[in-house]
Amino acid sequence: MRRVHVGLPGRRVVPQHVASGRRLRPRQQQSIRSQQQPQCHHNRRSMTVSVASSLASASDVQPGRGRRSARETAGLMEVMDGGMGSLLMQTGVPRDAHVWSARCLEPAFHGNVIAAHCLFIEAGATIITTSNYGVQPTYYRRAFGAEGSAAHMARDTETAARLAMEARFAGEAFGKRGVRVFGCLPPLCESHRPDLGAAFLEAEGEANVQQIYGEIVQALMRGGPGDGFIIETANTWPEVLSSVPIFARVASVTSSGPSSRCVSSRSAGPGNSAQPR
Repeated sequence: MRRVHVGLPGRRVVPQHVASGRRLRPRQQQSIRSQQQPQCHHNRRSMTVSVASSLASASDVQPGRGRRSARETAGLMEVMDGGMGSLLMQTGVPRDAHVWSARCLEPAFHGNVIAAHCLFIEAGATIITTSNYGVQPTYYRRAFGAEGSAAHMARDTETAARLAMEARFAGEAFGKRGVRVFGCLPPLCESHRPDLGAAFLEAEGEANVQQIYGEIVQALMRGGPGDGFIIETANTWPEVLSSVPIFARVASVTSSGPSSRCVSSRSAGPGNSAQPR
């Protein structure tokens, strides 16, 4: 963890051996360098907490004025959570060959989901994302068949939103207030595969893709509603643009629901001619 030194205005903070003017032997130089290296914890949770604390402390410092007030600090930074799927598998959720991390939405693992959200909240996340990244149409058609996949997707997406809301309420119990919940709109076909994403869009047609996104958004609102949506790791820009009209419809039918804020966490893959708008 990088140390942040704050000196008095107009005063330089220099190492003691430099201030004294004496030269160091090679072994002493190596010792000084090793002390200046970032200190990383082997425990992933501890490392996350340390990094978040360092960022918060550094952002609160103003040159010549000391620490910022809470009002001045508010709005400077938003800290999002990390990868839920990999964390859940570390906590005991099995990797499923068909639906990957969506296995966590079985009742037996609901406690794991809430606990994982709470770890990110405790580490300083101000935005958490619903755990339905693996609730993709291609995965669920493979697992449940074309006829039954839509009902299973709706059920599990709603569950993911409800569990995220429960985690937010749990965070408030240990003093973490103001955490927002963003509903995840996952990729439609695998991850980091723009070729498969483009083929899915072509085969399904834009109208059917918008219907799929619409059902996902409706399920997220039933389980929440949260505070916004994140188009997560979309494979292509056409995939992103196909989901945008859904948010206009959401905003037109409710004035008390999510803010309809859209975030794409990853740009389109190579070879796409469409540009972000």
